[in-house]
Amino acid sequence: MYSIISLAVPTFGMALAFEVGALDEAWLLVSIGLTAVAAGILALGVLPEQREVLRGNGTECSPRKLATLVGLFNLVWVVVAVLMVVQPGA
Repeated sequence: MYSIISLAVPTFGMALAFEVGALDEAWLLVSIGLTAVAAGILALGVLPEQREVLRGNGTECSPRKLATLVGLFNLVWVVVAVLMVVQPGA
């Protein structure tokens, strides 16, 4: 369920940006790019590492690595949220 909703949000956002003619705004393009980066961090870093930690197959560094990846993921989302609220240059 979460994955369906998480795919619906950027789809709705792109449709809305297209409708209001905001696809040429730099802050929006950067936000879209950072959203893709966050998705990559989640899919390629957080989820596989989380799976290993939960299975107990990870090394001693795995919880630390997972915490670092989650922190980076959250930091990217904070930047996206700030860009969406402040809309610099708009």
